[in-house]
Amino acid sequence: MHYSVSCQYAHHQHEESTDLGVMNAVDALRTFDDFKWSEQLEEANHLQKCSPTVSIKAGERLIWVSVYGAPAAPTFVSECSFPGVKKKLFGLMQVRGTVNLHADELTFEQSRTAVELFLNGDEDALRSLYGGG
Repeated sequence: MHYSVSCQYAHHQHEESTDLGVMNAVDALRTFDDFKWSEQLEEANHLQKCSPTVSIKAGERLIWVSVYGAPAAPTFVSECSFPGVKKKLFGLMQVRGTVNLHADELTFEQSRTAVELFLNGDEDALRSLYGGG
């Protein structure tokens, strides 16, 4: 599978991002690993424009990870969506649709795991990591 990867850098406006092109899963994960999170967080805190973000998309599947907070103790936030079975009515009913997962306080390691699980298509593990869905 191939993924469209983009980054939103600290100096960007909220509606602006840099398209890094289409790549395979290995290169998409490498892009996430190589993103200068600490440097971008420092710049974001200085400029006060937007939070540095990496987005990875394949068709209807999307994950993004963003960072905020103090450079010494960064906090990662992420959302992930993909077609799948959603639980309704306290889990008593299941319907097909778009699963939307969100986490407000992740470590770098947890956010990297989320990206890796997304790229591997491990939706059950993603639900567990994000705490529901």
